[in-house]
Amino acid sequence: MKRMNQYLIMTAAALLFAACGEDEKETPQPVLPAVSVTGTYELHTGEPLSTLTLTGTATHDGKSVDGTFEWKDGSTAYEAAGQYDAPWVFTPADAVKYIPVEGTVAVTDLPNVYVCGSEFESGKEVVAKVWKNGEELYTLTNGAYDADALSLAVSGTDIYVCGYEYNSRDKPVIKVWKNGQEHYSLTDGTYYAYGYSLAVSGNDIYVCGYERNRSKAVAKVWKNDEVLYTLTNEAYNADVNSIAVSGADVYVCGYEYNSSNKPVIKVWRNDQEFYSLTDGTYNAYATSLAVSGTDIYVCGYEYNSSDKPVTKVWKNDKEYYSLTDEAYNTYASSLSVSGNDVYVCGSEFESSGNGVAKVWKNDKELYTLTNGAYDADALSLAVSGNDIYVCGYERNSSDKPVSKVWKNGKELYTLTDNGSFAKCLVLQ
Repeated sequence: MKRMNQYLIMTAAALLFAACGEDEKETPQPVLPAVSVTGTYELHTGEPLSTLTLTGTATHDGKSVDGTFEWKDGSTAYEAAGQYDAPWVFTPADAVKYIPVEGTVAVTDLPNVYVCGSEFESGKEVVAKVWKNGEELYTLTNGAYDADALSLAVSGTDIYVCGYEYNSRDKPVIKVWKNGQEHYSLTDGTYYAYGYSLAVSGNDIYVCGYERNRSKAVAKVWKNDEVLYTLTNEAYNADVNSIAVSGADVYVCGYEYNSSNKPVIKVWRNDQEFYSLTDGTYNAYATSLAVSGTDIYVCGYEYNSSDKPVTKVWKNDKEYYSLTDEAYNTYASSLSVSGNDVYVCGSEFESSGNGVAKVWKNDKELYTLTNGAYDADALSLAVSGNDIYVCGYERNSSDKPVSKVWKNGKELYTLTDNGSFAKCLVLQ
């Protein structure tokens, strides 16, 4: 009997061991699927990765593996334009058979593109507006009176705009807007006044432009909501239309008429005339200024002896180069300096008789943005790395100006279907 019990115990143990061996054979180890992320990923500075939908494929032994692709941290937002390796994870639906897979994929962070200008709205006067990345961001005025947004600056999370709005007495009043709301008026509407350019330095907002008195246009600079400098003495008409702040110094460019009633291009530093760039023989107008290190660059145009406007760039107090061969009328609108390169945009009136929007790099034509079929102008540009962004307008077949943004010589998008003018572009 004892031997029989031992036999039964041994038999049972053998069966149990065999059963365990079968279970181990039938339970496969999880495997790593072959995973590939597909698509191109671009977002704008400050946008989280969660705004992008991650897609890809997962397979094993030639069969598709179900699961989900996710960013490891969807809240990640990049603070500067560039290319980044963003971590992702693939989680298989069947966690018993398959192991999660992790990796990275290139994500391009693009700068935010801000544009200000004006739009013709049905039943209203011209309305001042701001666009961000091709979409309307702010309507600054209600259309009761004509208005325009002429310059824009971004500081942190705040967006500042300067321009003008006419009052009930049909006088333009210089205004500053902050984040879509009127911040303050710089003039009281007694005389004509236009604020053309704005710069932000720390907590201070600088605007340049002119205000007429009873007989003359007087060039001025405002700091915050007060006049900082009166640059001209009211003897001759004057205007300043571009401003830059470098350290403790404020630089502006513009023009002042001389005794022969010819506008002379000038640069002011703080409240003093720094130098004249033209001698007053021919009409000349400055349109844009940039400070790079210790150098001051100005673009504009000077008429020649044949009364043709010739686009030019000045560096410090000397002419740097002419951008055109004087065959056609050319007008420079905006200038930007990036490293050792100087970029200018504007228009050239070729044989069609229409303005052709163009970009120049240093002393050579870089891009022709429009084909001359309709009148066009490039009014502002900015550079980010190897990318050049331009805003301006091109008229359509109905002769309506349509605001556009170009990137590296190609149209990126239009801002409106109505008549509109994009005046200033800024990248963040």
